[in-house]
Parts: sequence; C-alpha cells; structure tokens
Amino acid sequence: MSALRFDFRARLGLDYNLFTTGRMSWNEAWGHVRELLREPSSHLVAAVEGHRYVPADAERAAWSVFEMWLASQSKKGARKLDRPWHGKKPTYEVATSAQPIDSESAARREQLAQLF
Repeated sequence: MSALRFDFRARLGLDYNLFTTGRMSWNEAWGHVRELLREPSSHLVAAVEGHRYVPADAERAAWSVFEMWLASQSKKGARKLDRPWHGKKPTYEVATSAQPIDSESAARREQLAQLF
C-alpha cells in the first residue's frame, strides 16, 4: 500500500486519505490507479511486478540500447537480458472460498486484465 500512497502523493499530487476516507469515489480512484499502472516507472508497477527497485526512465532506455547493440554484434540475433531491477514476482494467497463479484467489479477486473 505504501507504493500506492507514494504515487498518489508524488505523481498525482493527491492525498491518499481522500481515497481511504471516502471523499474520492471508487471510480475516480480507479481512474488514477489505472493511469499509474500504465506508467512503467511508477512505484505501484514496481510493487505489482516484484521489482527490487524502481528504475529510472534513463536506466530502462540504456538497457534497451545495450540490448540492441548486443544484437547487432551477435550472429544469433536479439537476446533478452535480465534487468537488474527485476525480482521474483510476488505470490499472492489464493482465496479459499469464492466471493460473489458484482458487474462493476467484473468490468474493472477485465480492464486490469487488458493492461497486463
């Protein structure tokens, strides 16, 4: 939750308590979260993907350029390198009993699935 709290404050300039106290609607909060999930250098994406740290845009670009250079020097072609910020993806506990999902939640889950 601290990654979401940080991104709300640092990237959006919003107080996270607006969301937790109900002064911001779920739909409005989801819109902000959706935008944060599209930003590869956000702390939220790093937390979801299990990164060791949040890489800067310049670091991401440098690794991509280095991969392209390696591919140009290799007879085998492109090879995907492990990024130093990649960690082990987090595992989540599976619910033991299914909970009913309303249509609004199902639509939001579908939007999230399309992002990944």
